[in-house]
Amino acid sequence: MPVPARIRDGLAKRLSGTGPDGRSVLLTAACTRRFTVGLLRCAATAGTVRQLLGGGAADGTGAAPGARLARLSADGDPVSRTVENALAAGVLVADEGGVRLRFAHPLFACALYAGATAAERLDAHARLGAVTADRAERARHLALSGTEPDEGVAAFVTAAAEEIARRGAPDAAAALARLAAARTPARFTGRRCERLLAGAGHAYAAADHELCRELALAAAADADTPGRHVRARILVITAADQALSGLDEVFAEAFAHAGDAPHDRAHLHYLRACKAHIADGDTAVTWAEADRAATQARRGGDRTTEVLALALQAFVGTLLGRTDATEPLVRALALPQDTGPTCHNGPRAIKARLDFFADRLTEASDELDGLLHRAKTADDAEDTVFLLCAAIDVEVRAGRCGRAMAAAREALCRARELGAHLGQACYAAAVAEAAGGDLNRAAALAHESVRVADAERDLIYLPLALCLLGQVRMRAGDAAAAVDCLSRARAIARRRGIVDPVPVPWPSDLAEALIAAGEHERAAAVIDEVRDTTLRLGRTGAAMSLLRAEALLRAGSGDLAGAVSDLREAAERHQSLGLPLEHGRDLLALGAVERRRRHVTAALTCWQDAAAVFERAEARPWLDGARAAMHRFAHVEDAAGGGDATPAVPWRSLTPAEDRVARMAGDGATNREIAARLFLSAKTIESTLTRVYRKLGIRSRAELVGLFRHTADEPRSAPRR
Repeated sequence: MPVPARIRDGLAKRLSGTGPDGRSVLLTAACTRRFTVGLLRCAATAGTVRQLLGGGAADGTGAAPGARLARLSADGDPVSRTVENALAAGVLVADEGGVRLRFAHPLFACALYAGATAAERLDAHARLGAVTADRAERARHLALSGTEPDEGVAAFVTAAAEEIARRGAPDAAAALARLAAARTPARFTGRRCERLLAGAGHAYAAADHELCRELALAAAADADTPGRHVRARILVITAADQALSGLDEVFAEAFAHAGDAPHDRAHLHYLRACKAHIADGDTAVTWAEADRAATQARRGGDRTTEVLALALQAFVGTLLGRTDATEPLVRALALPQDTGPTCHNGPRAIKARLDFFADRLTEASDELDGLLHRAKTADDAEDTVFLLCAAIDVEVRAGRCGRAMAAAREALCRARELGAHLGQACYAAAVAEAAGGDLNRAAALAHESVRVADAERDLIYLPLALCLLGQVRMRAGDAAAAVDCLSRARAIARRRGIVDPVPVPWPSDLAEALIAAGEHERAAAVIDEVRDTTLRLGRTGAAMSLLRAEALLRAGSGDLAGAVSDLREAAERHQSLGLPLEHGRDLLALGAVERRRRHVTAALTCWQDAAAVFERAEARPWLDGARAAMHRFAHVEDAAGGGDATPAVPWRSLTPAEDRVARMAGDGATNREIAARLFLSAKTIESTLTRVYRKLGIRSRAELVGLFRHTADEPRSAPRR
């Protein structure tokens, strides 16, 4: 790492009294990750003995090896003295037991390492390699203790890399494999290429895509067989992660070297299907390439690639609205499934996604719970992030917003640790926030997801993020911005050939945003465009959401009775499907239409019912919206003095007991005082006031007092009995 000048200067001041031997001890410490006084003492002694046995020259201090060994003996223990001085100077710190040491700041180690000569660094690594017990650490020091090729060292380091990879440390294994390749003599071209390929594989497993690409490109340059050429280019492609555009030449080279080998061709066709799906947005090509991949994999006996290709084929077939879309998934699930770590693109994960599209939420949730358990047990961070994001969609649609928020926090945390897929994690977190958190945070996260997807040309998550951002902006009252976002999502879905209205859910929200913006003709065109397809594909939940938009359109044209009928049907069907948020949205819209009909009590009842639905779902932003609708209505109607035979002020919705408690609280009485006057418990008063707040669309005693004062001079009818 580059070391800032202030760190170098600060370290120099702290070490101003340290002699050459002390600096050598600290350099040795800087060369290793974990050290103790005992290790540093062994390394110092090993270095002196090695120089004596090898007849080495002076060590940079001006003293011959024999004289230095004598001085070490005469001085007692210079290593302990150096450590004590470094601890006192704040260069080193010890753990609670005082055994293990570390640098007070990582850059101190970097500064020491950067300030040493090449010969000093080589010597420090050689001394550590002679005394370090851990095989992987010893291999690293041996690899760094020389500059000339050495097959013996390269082989030892390679074996250590494989061992540490089996122990679950792919990042360290990749670093060792890189060192092994660097120490491999030029005449062993095949061995060097295999070591580079192994290192690239370890780097990919560690999500270090930059190192994976670097090692894979080096392997491609060294490759001496068609198989190695193909493996190297496959690693280059996979290292691109979701940024797959611009890889046509790499694919062409890989196919040229693959020849007729079915295993290699299957893998390449699958990757080309992924590229068409993610980067090119060509769903039809994705279907065709996935079909070729499955066929070639079946010929080559590659079951893993076959089930992945079949699962992808089923997914894109669903997007295309094909009648045979599920047939590949049935075939994939009929094959024996791998018992190891799962894959977020595997058939079981795709089945969960298709269950979600069809509103089979219990099946989707059960499937994802099992897959998440396997991914976490295997410590597969990438799969865990993808599966958490899929689970958030299911939890929100099922009205479990609290669980969605918890999953969103975990997904974001894991994505940041992984350093990848942050755009997708931002999108999933935005979904959770829009349903159960904060609309402002949802907007910020959705905007970030759009930015990342745009930058990476990710045509999967870009339209999804645009749909969510459009919905959030519509709920915030900016209909024009909502129309812009949702229209862009619609254009991308059309360009990708996506027919199913659920995977990219733009239709109902775009229609509602157009109605809010006063563009009724465009809204009607949107509804007409997707209504038949929604019904043909059996997307009942989406069809009812579209019916809600159609009802609002009818209300806008003056057909209020027809709008009420449609909204009641949508609300009943959404409730029966187990879609609480959609049910609540129907009730909010129904309340607004009933208000226009001057059916005040019916409007209030709808909004109260919507608030109850959202409260059970922990859908806080939607709950706030329902309460705000009731509160605005109360003030507007009260200021206008009512408008029909039914009193407009929301006190009408309270029971006699609730009305008494509300009047006393509005007059300023405390819960204890109210309880004493009514001969009730304080807990009963508290629960009664909670119901009062919900019915009146308020959240606190202060709002109750304000509402009471605002309506104190107006006549109030008797409460409902």
